[in-house]
Amino acid sequence: MKTKTLKLILLVSVVFNVTVIAAAGFFYFRDSWCAVQRPGRGADLARKLDLTKEQEASMKEADARFRNEAREMRAGLLKRREALLGLMREEAPDRASIESTLKEMGALQGQIEAAAVEHMLEEKSLLTPEQREKYLKLLEKRFERGKERMERRFGKDVSDGRKQ
Repeated sequence: MKTKTLKLILLVSVVFNVTVIAAAGFFYFRDSWCAVQRPGRGADLARKLDLTKEQEASMKEADARFRNEAREMRAGLLKRREALLGLMREEAPDRASIESTLKEMGALQGQIEAAAVEHMLEEKSLLTPEQREKYLKLLEKRFERGKERMERRFGKDVSDGRKQ
């Protein structure tokens, strides 16, 4: 019985930690990369990629669609986090409900990540081959900074899956 309980606690802990890390990565990515409408970012990206006015307008439209879609998913994720906290507050938490809520949260995180990737692919499709190369380099640099920040927070071995 004790081994089963420890395994369940470990499973819940791992799922919860993965979800938190994914959420942190998403919110960093959202605030840092996809904010075409944020003052400065759109103009900065347009300058770095040498976008035409038409391309810039198309990217802003794509960004608005993505943000609306992501906003709805984030709202669902926040509701599930509140539900999880409510479950954890119970004197005798229902572990099956906790596990189910964590799975729902993980699925929503996956949907958010998939929407972000789809958005990046849509942005990329609006670009010329030369602009695509610059775009991908900027994206690579952004991902590298995210990796470095995770390594600072969680240790150098987080990027290759090893434990410290």
